[in-house]
Amino acid sequence: QPSDRDSDLDKQFKELSNKYKHVKRLYFEGKTQIDMLNGRVEQLQNAVANQRMSQSRTAWDDNEYSTRFNRLNGAINNLSFNIRKDWRSLPLWINGFVSSDALKTGKQEMTAIGRAVVSRWLVEEVFNKCFHPALDTQLSSQLKEIELSIRENSYTMHHQEEVDAHTTKVVNWRMATLDGLQKRLNSNAAADNRGMLIGKVTKNLT
Repeated sequence: QPSDRDSDLDKQFKELSNKYKHVKRLYFEGKTQIDMLNGRVEQLQNAVANQRMSQSRTAWDDNEYSTRFNRLNGAINNLSFNIRKDWRSLPLWINGFVSSDALKTGKQEMTAIGRAVVSRWLVEEVFNKCFHPALDTQLSSQLKEIELSIRENSYTMHHQEEVDAHTTKVVNWRMATLDGLQKRLNSNAAADNRGMLIGKVTKNLT
């Protein structure tokens, strides 16, 4: 026959077991609700972003970006192929990845090298230095520097939610900045600024 002490222990065990089951149930119910709320927050963020994009003449949707980058990719391919036999020397950063006779033969390898060199040049000299082509070069460069600082000055992110939040932060800053620049972007100087930028990058690339 169990002693009173054993009965008390058994009773305490059952109570703890019931409490554990209760807490476990609450945890999973709470986790489910949190996941649902996170999903709802993401939907609302996307809805707000889409609404702002639809209201702004300066924003493109994914299809428009995709179309333009496909056109850019095609232009890079054509340029790289057309100049494959015209190279006199190569940038130092790519020398270690090129075969010894690539420059002499000017064949497929030089087309690939051209793609790499032109793509890197575009990133470093255009995408990382120009916030908007319709702006004065100095202002555009300064705004781009601010944007890159926002992107870079972030802690190490381990979760997708953190990445999404940081992306939203950058997008919101860009949208607000573009909204504030509407007068400049629609001014008579905008076309001149575009022309000067095109002339400058064309000269520097060639």
